[in-house]
Amino acid sequence: MEELNNLEELWISNNQIYSFDQIKSELQDKVFLVTVYFEGNPVQEGNDAGYRLKLLNILPRLKQIDATVVRN
Repeated sequence: MEELNNLEELWISNNQIYSFDQIKSELQDKVFLVTVYFEGNPVQEGNDAGYRLKLLNILPRLKQIDATVVRN
């Protein structure tokens, strides 16, 4: 993903994303990224509210997480 500097949306549902460290290391420098879909990954399952807050801490420019619009 290193070359994807203008990435705006990332749909990576139902994969094997286990940690927020993985997300942070790959995506924190993507300044245009505003939409992510991580639903169905181990990092999301069982903690929907906490998962959204952690994503916003890592990626504060997000406007949509999964099918939910981020409200500031």
